[in-house]
Amino acid sequence: MSASPLHICILGATGQVGAELVRQIHQHDIGSTIIGLANSTGFFAADGLDIDSMQNIDREAFAAARPYQSYEEIFDAMAAVDPETVFVDASADRSARMLDMHLACVERGFRMVTANKNPLSLFDAESFNVLSRARHQYTYNTTVMAGAGAVPYLQDARDIADPIESIEGCFSGTLGFIASAMDAGMLLSAAVQTAKQKGFTEPHPWDDLNGLDVARKLLILIRSAGYSFSLADIQVEPFIPPEFGAVQDNEAFMASLADADAAMSARITQAKKDGCVLRYIASMKKTEDAIQAEVRLRAVPVQSTWGQLAGSANMVSIVSRDRAPAGTPHSITAKGAGVAKTAASLRSDMILFHK
Repeated sequence: MSASPLHICILGATGQVGAELVRQIHQHDIGSTIIGLANSTGFFAADGLDIDSMQNIDREAFAAARPYQSYEEIFDAMAAVDPETVFVDASADRSARMLDMHLACVERGFRMVTANKNPLSLFDAESFNVLSRARHQYTYNTTVMAGAGAVPYLQDARDIADPIESIEGCFSGTLGFIASAMDAGMLLSAAVQTAKQKGFTEPHPWDDLNGLDVARKLLILIRSAGYSFSLADIQVEPFIPPEFGAVQDNEAFMASLADADAAMSARITQAKKDGCVLRYIASMKKTEDAIQAEVRLRAVPVQSTWGQLAGSANMVSIVSRDRAPAGTPHSITAKGAGVAKTAASLRSDMILFHK
């Protein structure tokens, strides 16, 4: 017997991931019908939108969308079509309003799939717990390593009372690409410029280089393991010195990176002398007294697991008391996330809700 079709509403429909998700659903037909598209200014709602006409959805097209003052208006419109609508958050909204929407979505009995890590990492641990424990309604696998499996593994560990002792990971394909380019002899400024030209970086590359995106992913994993933790509890050392973040203008920022070339080259030279390479690693370790977490650029042996990680690949290594004791950690390696992969991971998470 085939699964009943899902009715879905895509939040952040005019963003890169949202638009790609619409395209993939249209192309692959996974038994889902789009009944809603929304961005920060308006939404469309219908019983089976004409997907052909929505292939190039953008902000200009949303000029004809229905404006809204509250997310409750979107909920009500979707509930009129299907009270079990699946909401897909493909946005990057960092506001408390989006957290409220996630919480209300679960409270009202809707289901949600999210790639947006901000509601889970920028706010309090209790809100995270409310969302993450509604596993039959709320999935967020895509927020870390584009759904490679780190989140459900840690959720399972929490549910079976297998305490997590450590988490280490490279969670930024962008910073991995830059580090590998420097391994090959490219200056830092040239490596960042190349990554930007390839579309790997955020519009302002400081948003990658400051390490906060990596820290948010680490926090999601720590919380998924059942620990009450906040972003302020993680020590974050940016990929380059923090003073570079003061340069707001994009072109000026890119030009300023040349000032970091000499110091970075010296670090790389010293690392090579020690048989090491540089990798940007997030780590959490639990002791008897506390949990210590940090994100920083580290020199690691070339022949180590981290040293062999190349290009935009991501990796996580998890040690727990029972399933993955020290010496035999649970490790996952995956290609770095991109727009297409993130959208595909959202589709994969949606399948969990097929009946």
